[in-house]
Amino acid sequence: MAQGQLLNKTLIAARLVTILRISVTGISLGSQFILARLLAPASFGQLVFLLFVLDLAGRITSLQSEKGIIRDQEDPQQALHAYFTFEGILSVSVALVLLFSGPTLMQVLGKPILALPLQIGAGLLIFRWLRAPLILAKKELDFHVVTRITLIGELIKPTVSIFLAWNGFGFWSLLWGLVAYEISQVILIWIWVPFRPRWIFERSRAFEMLRFALPLSASGLLSYWYWRIDDFWVGKLLGDEQLGYYWMAFTIPHTILGYVENLDRVTYPAFAKAENDAQIIRGFELVTRFSAIVLFFPAIASFLWAEPIITLLFGDKWLPAIVPFQIFMLLIVFRGTFRHWANIAILKGKTNIFLIVVAASAISVTGFVYWLTPLYGIIGTAVGVVIAMLGVSPIYFIWFKRILPISYLPAIWKPIVASVVALLIGTLLRHTLGMTDPLFVSLSIAITGIVYLMLIFLLDKEIVGLIRSRIFSRLDTT
Repeated sequence: MAQGQLLNKTLIAARLVTILRISVTGISLGSQFILARLLAPASFGQLVFLLFVLDLAGRITSLQSEKGIIRDQEDPQQALHAYFTFEGILSVSVALVLLFSGPTLMQVLGKPILALPLQIGAGLLIFRWLRAPLILAKKELDFHVVTRITLIGELIKPTVSIFLAWNGFGFWSLLWGLVAYEISQVILIWIWVPFRPRWIFERSRAFEMLRFALPLSASGLLSYWYWRIDDFWVGKLLGDEQLGYYWMAFTIPHTILGYVENLDRVTYPAFAKAENDAQIIRGFELVTRFSAIVLFFPAIASFLWAEPIITLLFGDKWLPAIVPFQIFMLLIVFRGTFRHWANIAILKGKTNIFLIVVAASAISVTGFVYWLTPLYGIIGTAVGVVIAMLGVSPIYFIWFKRILPISYLPAIWKPIVASVVALLIGTLLRHTLGMTDPLFVSLSIAITGIVYLMLIFLLDKEIVGLIRSRIFSRLDTT
């Protein structure tokens, strides 16, 4: 493929991925608002615990087929056949184990009510395996079909769940919505994607795939563990209802964080084009400052008006989620602002740090959450996660300083100043206008937001200029 064609397809793919992310997030948040009002928190807790077990099983069946097929430059079609065969063997085997041992496993975990859902959910492993042809569509940068298939599935899932929840199906409405999504994905993929995998067993391929997949799978399993072990302990130690509250408190902030994570898809190629470390440092400081600007205000709003926001969007029954929600909103400010060091590490080829950080995070999260959850409930769980994340941060801060002489304070002092002033204005408005009338609460949030943006405009001409030039460059090309 010519360089111009590759660049054009890459830009189109990037635009489609961005549109897809925004659309999926909007659909997800909208459906969560509706389902949160229709269902009890325990229903969400049951689904989260079930998905912890199913996703853990899914990690066992994964040979990192997407990464392996996309990196194959010689014969990706043959690679698809091989991965389809070996992941199929693993998926069917693990699904059968869950099918027959599901009741025993859930009895051991103290969740016998989830035995039948686990047996039904075992089929999800099969459906996910059958989505393999979509990988070649991604490799060919055919994100038109990827976007179309994903959006249809994302519309089917909440439609089924909301319809069933409205008719009193409780937890089962969430499970059947997920099943409907997976079935729709498989059907659409096999209709619209022209690639057809076949069963081809090659022993030489098996060893090659294992050499490639095992390090990635081990790192991914550790990463999954530290991301999800808190869900397990809350469900195990506190029960389904508390897990439902905790899930809601965790999910909304990290959905906001997802928008900042999308910056990595742009910043890594940009860093790779830099001619020297000075350009990398400048770009790093810009993206760090922009992330802080995006995340600071939602944290201020949640700190000042979490109760009316939760009540308005989800209902009074979700009020126990307020304090963990506020804690996680503060955590995503830290995680989102200081996350971009990872791109520099990859660019410099210093990837061993990832395994160290992930392993340290997995151990510390497991310990702190197990210790604090029985003592202080889901507030203790959230605090345990924060302590663990802050505890491992010196590892990469100290390590990062050895690669590039970067200081964070010059990059973020402007949004910090704007945030402090906005926080003071918001506090004054909250005491003046109160927190009971939704109209006054909305007005207070809007005024505080305007003050925050005005301060950013006055303090940070560079960021404002970049955003303005980007907008006008888009207008000039239309």
